[in-house]
Amino acid sequence: MVLAGSCCWQIFPETDRDGVTNEQLYPIYDGAVPALREKGLHSAHQRIYKKGDQRITVDMYRFGNWQQAKGYFLPHRETQKDCGTYQLYNSIKQQAFVAQAAGSITGMFWQRNYLCAIGMQGSGSADRATVKSFLTFISNKIKKRYQKQE
Repeated sequence: MVLAGSCCWQIFPETDRDGVTNEQLYPIYDGAVPALREKGLHSAHQRIYKKGDQRITVDMYRFGNWQQAKGYFLPHRETQKDCGTYQLYNSIKQQAFVAQAAGSITGMFWQRNYLCAIGMQGSGSADRATVKSFLTFISNKIKKRYQKQE
C-alpha cells in the first residue's frame, strides 16, 4: 500500500487485528479494554505498516457517538501538549495533533464517532510529517465514505 506523501509504506503481513467483543479486544489492548469500554468503545482495528526498518502502528477506534470519540481525544491532546514537539492541526477533521517526545511520535484525530491513534519510533520533521500524512490519508477516507452516504 502506498500512501500519498508516505511513499513505500506497506502493510506488515498478518498485523491486521480487530475486535468487537471483549474476547477479541483483549489480545490487542489487554488491560485497557475496560477503560475503553467505559469511554464508549464499540469496536477497534489495529494495523502495522512498514518501510524498511521503520514501523507505524495505526489504531482505529469506533465509539458509540461523536461525543465519546471527542471525549477520548481531548485528554490525550492535553497530555501531549507538554511534549518537546507538539503541533495541533485543525485542517484534519475534526482536530488532530502530532507530538514527539523521547524518540517516539504520536498522532491522533477524532472524526465523527471515530478516533485514530498512530505511533512510531522516530524523531525529526520527516517522521512527524509521515505521521501527519497517515492521519490526513485516513481522515480523508472517512470523509469520502460518508460523503457517498449523505
